[in-house]
Amino acid sequence: MTEYYAPVDPDELRRQRAKARELRASQWWKRRIADGVCYYCHRRVGAKTLTMDHLVPLGRGGRNTSTVSRAIRIKP
Repeated sequence: MTEYYAPVDPDELRRQRAKARELRASQWWKRRIADGVCYYCHRRVGAKTLTMDHLVPLGRGGRNTSTVSRAIRIKP
């Protein structure tokens, strides 16, 4: 069985990445990572080690909204 993959228009991908940069600069995101807790493992790892994760990756047609973005830790 192959994984689902829907080709994304490069212009749409560029727009969504720009929206992701805006979202990371927003007060919502700063409050989200301030406590430094990973969404998946629930460990306190610090704000510097968190990154944005999307429920549906941008490369598969995902969007940038606060309802589909999660703060997760960066694994070394």
